[in-house]
Amino acid sequence: MEKTIEEYFTDLEKFKKLHFEVIKSAENLGNDIDDLQQDYDSYVTYQSKLTSDLTKIATDNLPLTIGIVGNSNTGKSSLINSLIGAKFLGIDELPATSKITVLSYQEEKTPKIFKVGKDGKIEETTYEEYIRFGMHQHEDIVDKEAVNKLDYFEVHYPAEVLKKLQIVDTPGFSTLSEEDDAITKAYLKKTDLLLWIFDAGRGTITDLELKLLQEISDKRIIAIINRIDMKPPFQRAKIVESFASKFNFYKIFTYSAKEVFNYQKAVHHNTGIYNELIQESLGLLNSQKSFSITDNGVKLSLTHGSEVLFEKEKLIVFENEFIQFHDEILSFLQEIRQEVSDIKINAYFEELLSFHSTQLDLWKSWSPQLERILENRSTQYADFEKSIEKLKEKLGDRARKYYAELNNDLAGKLFDELFRFDYQEGGFFEADKHFIRMKALSDSDKEDIKEMLESDLDVFYNKLSKDLRTGLAKLDIELETNYELSITEILRDKFAQASYESVLGLINLWQDVQIGSNYSEIKDILYVNISLCVSENHFCDMALLMAKLTCTKVLENHESDHLRHRAIIEQLANVINMTIHE
Repeated sequence: MEKTIEEYFTDLEKFKKLHFEVIKSAENLGNDIDDLQQDYDSYVTYQSKLTSDLTKIATDNLPLTIGIVGNSNTGKSSLINSLIGAKFLGIDELPATSKITVLSYQEEKTPKIFKVGKDGKIEETTYEEYIRFGMHQHEDIVDKEAVNKLDYFEVHYPAEVLKKLQIVDTPGFSTLSEEDDAITKAYLKKTDLLLWIFDAGRGTITDLELKLLQEISDKRIIAIINRIDMKPPFQRAKIVESFASKFNFYKIFTYSAKEVFNYQKAVHHNTGIYNELIQESLGLLNSQKSFSITDNGVKLSLTHGSEVLFEKEKLIVFENEFIQFHDEILSFLQEIRQEVSDIKINAYFEELLSFHSTQLDLWKSWSPQLERILENRSTQYADFEKSIEKLKEKLGDRARKYYAELNNDLAGKLFDELFRFDYQEGGFFEADKHFIRMKALSDSDKEDIKEMLESDLDVFYNKLSKDLRTGLAKLDIELETNYELSITEILRDKFAQASYESVLGLINLWQDVQIGSNYSEIKDILYVNISLCVSENHFCDMALLMAKLTCTKVLENHESDHLRHRAIIEQLANVINMTIHE
């Protein structure tokens, strides 16, 4: 069943909300949203354009876009003046233009000028800036960079004809600038048809004009042979035949922009006089005064008795064939406008349906995509969990290895710090004696022993911490703070103190040992006892436990994120499915 226009636009509004939901979900997932925001902005802009175009269709506000082109000095500005029935921006003939100017209708009496940048930015400007930036004669004094950023001008003008026709004044084709040709050709693609102005004085199409016409022959091109009044009537048909033989124009009109505009100016002047006369007469009627009106064809006067209250000269108006040509041109353009409007309306609805279909297909494709994302995330989480378990096993092996190295090295260091060898020479009947004696330890010596214990335990701690961080970094996990290993540092300090006190207790129990032939055995016993003071079952196990606890915390956080992300994605999938199946 076909949808109504309202239903299509209701769907577009729902699709816009889906774009917004995607951005919100991406933000909640911690993803970058710049590209999504651009997609959303582009969608909103396009949706607004469709809405605006529909309003134009509903109000029959689809003006025919006409490009005014031709070589320089053929009367493009005069033609525009004659079409709108007034001097465009108050001037008879614009200097050679270097930018496109688009004339559109507005009800407000004072014209407004806007400059449109190549970035799409629209900004109201002044007449002086329009002349300075848009005319070749000022090229040496303007800011080149500012001019290069400018795309074209828009002029909103209160001319009745602009309700149906949008007029595009181009730089045309000239020898002034190759850029003029490029600018003109580029903008012609946006027009519905072209009014190509020729000078009747040249008699026919020049080779340059013919070459340009052939380059853009895919457009409807209407030839306006201007200044035909400068040719005698018996030559005019021959001139038209010459133009028709050179190129297949959509239509050819002979014209005199100057004569048409002079006629319009006279009519406008006389209309103004009649309006003034009517106002004066109404004032006399309200005052109940008698009056008489005289029109001798040259002057229009209003008298009260012998007193002349109003008198102004009229302009003589002669209707001529060129006025008829002007009306024929506008009538012909109106026919084309209706034809083009029908085409535009059909194209609009095709565009609307295509855009709607594209968006619907887009959102239908999201469901399987989101399902794949959920499957991939579940697989990734399972792999992550396995990696954490492997890291725990690796940390256990490394911790025992590091601590065994520490223990062996520390026992030797403590023995050297606590004991010394002594020798006593025997007599005639006595053998030499060897002793292991306790060193006399000052408070400073005892502090050095404690610092040595802390330093060696730091080596163990740092190695284990580095392995933990390296292992997590391979999983793209960076620990900003490590609470569990910080606890291990505290344990290290306490364990170093306890080990130090245990060693001192061993010293206090120790008596000088005389060594006979079993010196090595005695030394080994001391090593064993010292090693017991820093047993692996203390600091090593606690540090390993805390490292593994860190891994468990990381896994718990990852699981929490995994479940939260899954919920966000599932919610988005539900919203999309509900929307496209409504």
